[in-house]
Amino acid sequence: MGNLFINAVLLIILFLFLVTFQQFQSVCSHDDINISVYSSDAGCIVSERRALMKFKGSILVDHANRLSSWIGKDCCNWDGVACDNLTGHVVKLDLRNPIIPYYDHYHPPFNNNFDDYYNNSLVGEINPCICDLENLIYLDLSSNNFSGFQIPKCFGSLKNLRYLNLSVAGLEGEIPPHLGNLSKLEHLDICGYVYDGWNHYKYFLWSNNLEWVTRFSFLRSLDLSGNDLSGCVDWLDSVNMLPSLSSLKLRWCRLPDRNLFSHPLLPSHFNLTSLISLDLGMNYLKSPSLLNWFSNLTTINLQVLRLDDNKFNIPFPYTLQKFRSLTVIDISMNYFINSSWLLDSLCNHTSLVSVDLSSNELGGSLSVCLGNLTSLKVLNLHLTKLGGKVPSELGHLKQLTHLDLSSNSFNSSIPTSFGELSELEFLDLRGNQLTGEISELHLLKLKNLKYFYVSENQNLTVNICSQWIPPFQLRTIRMSSLNMGNQFPLWLQNQKELLALDMANANISADAFPEWLGTTFSRIQWLNLSMNSINGMLPSSMKALKSLAHLDLSVNKFNGTLPEWIGELSQLRELYVQSNNFQGMLPSSLTKLKDLEFLDLSKNQFNGTLPEGIGEELSQLVVLRLASNWFNGMLPSSFKKLKNLYHLDLSKNQFNGTLPEGIGEELSQLQYLRLASNWFNGMLPSSFKKLKNLYYLDLSENQLRGTIPEWIGEELSNLEELRFQSNHFYGNIPLQLCQLPNLGTLKLANNSLSGHIPNCFDH
Repeated sequence: MGNLFINAVLLIILFLFLVTFQQFQSVCSHDDINISVYSSDAGCIVSERRALMKFKGSILVDHANRLSSWIGKDCCNWDGVACDNLTGHVVKLDLRNPIIPYYDHYHPPFNNNFDDYYNNSLVGEINPCICDLENLIYLDLSSNNFSGFQIPKCFGSLKNLRYLNLSVAGLEGEIPPHLGNLSKLEHLDICGYVYDGWNHYKYFLWSNNLEWVTRFSFLRSLDLSGNDLSGCVDWLDSVNMLPSLSSLKLRWCRLPDRNLFSHPLLPSHFNLTSLISLDLGMNYLKSPSLLNWFSNLTTINLQVLRLDDNKFNIPFPYTLQKFRSLTVIDISMNYFINSSWLLDSLCNHTSLVSVDLSSNELGGSLSVCLGNLTSLKVLNLHLTKLGGKVPSELGHLKQLTHLDLSSNSFNSSIPTSFGELSELEFLDLRGNQLTGEISELHLLKLKNLKYFYVSENQNLTVNICSQWIPPFQLRTIRMSSLNMGNQFPLWLQNQKELLALDMANANISADAFPEWLGTTFSRIQWLNLSMNSINGMLPSSMKALKSLAHLDLSVNKFNGTLPEWIGELSQLRELYVQSNNFQGMLPSSLTKLKDLEFLDLSKNQFNGTLPEGIGEELSQLVVLRLASNWFNGMLPSSFKKLKNLYHLDLSKNQFNGTLPEGIGEELSQLQYLRLASNWFNGMLPSSFKKLKNLYYLDLSENQLRGTIPEWIGEELSNLEELRFQSNHFYGNIPLQLCQLPNLGTLKLANNSLSGHIPNCFDH
């Protein structure tokens, strides 16, 4: 009896232990014990600290040590973590990347912060343990790198969330419909842009319907930009069910347009009465039904309207008149033709801050009434077929920071009132027919100016006193294809922050390259002085341009040798010195430019053999032009290592020997190959049949012999031009050349060919 009693007691104890153990188990791991209900330590609930540590453990790269404070027991004091003062629960996790990359068309690509962005990114996985933080109200993991991983479905269990930001985080796969369970959500941002700094975009996140967003009764801000929503035929109905929505961004989402032509599919009533900001840009929408629906909006509070990069072509001026609160309007890159009235319709919207009508065919001239928009900061009228006079009333826009009138037909002088725009940072007047001159009066008070573009105005003269000290520090200057007045403008000596300078074809005829350029422009990355008449040798001061990535000195009168210090410009990616009077052998230091991609030394007087290291070290080359020089000898065997090369021109030199087999074996990317006017001999290497991408092949005026191979017609199907004239080829013209569908030019004259001309060439 006693044993039975003892056994019963033991069973009860074991049962209670098992029940208690199950209560302690953590959501994150079956091995962790959740004791949050029973204990806390130093203001931080143990199970939540463990969940955060699990998250940290899934971060593989943290170069900036952003999680370095995540040590010790009090997680409430860790960077990015905030707790409720009463309960100790973690309620906020803010780990957004502090460096957010910008990429807009107002700034050139070299003016970016992508290195800083990547160096500050957290790289790894979003550990599902984060869902143990059940009391989270605010969660921001944006602008990090969780590439290859999906949004955890368990995020739909975080019922207290009001703010969720997963934008630009490299996430992939379907956007979980479970997010619709977050009934308290007020802000949702899953912007899916992935950008590499070179205008390469790709969709990584997608959804086939947006029914799940209809459950967000309190949602005020929704951003699903950059995701593939092409399967969401319900997108308009779904977002129309969000009565609290004030901001809607569905930019670059491939939104379906075809079904919007059917009126019954459009919502019968516009429910977005709280809408303040609407962005449907970059979707190629064109349905008149959508604009008709839009024109019936009952709201009059809309402040931001972005419909850029679509295909709308019907007017909606009366719609714009409704929105008297508009501050931003962007309808650029549509099909508004002969629509200069659009500008006039905006003249009474005095609250406007930004107007972008670029890349439409507005036509007509600029109205002086634009001077009434005194709150305007951005005015972009690029490529709008506007012409006539540039109104001086634009000088009344004292808040203007960005003014773009480029690629139009304005044919007046530049108003001196522009010199009063003291807030202006960006001024682009390129590609017009402007006349007169630019003087100090036009730039007098532009203390904030950073980007100054006046290129391609042939009748415009720059007439600025050499002693003038500008009030600004420019980052980019583009003054090509106008009249600079022969000499280098001395006022440039004060521009210490310059990153890019373009003065190509500017009538500069200086006797020497200015010594001060190398010391003044120590930060410059892009320099183009081509198509001038600059004499002399390159000054040694130029070796101080350590950041230079693009250097174009082509079509001038430079002489002497290419200096040895050129190899010290280690950041160079593009070097153009063609059409000058350089001479002598190439400097050995040239092979130190390991990042060089474009090299053009053609039309000079260089001589000697090519250094063996040109293939060994310059492995990144994609374009190599050495034509019209005095180079001699055989091609280095290392040429076969230029595997990225797609353009090679060695014509009009004195190269000799046989054509290297390695060109065909290894240079599979070649599209353009010109070896004409040399002393190459022997037969055409059979390995050339592997050059499948060739569209231009010129081996004329050499000493090549043998028959024309049949494989040219069988293997090189992309050929458009084939030039074999003035060699020693013999035998028949192979019929296989008739198989080249794109061949437009065939030159075989001055050989020893025999037989009949194939009928396919007998026109």
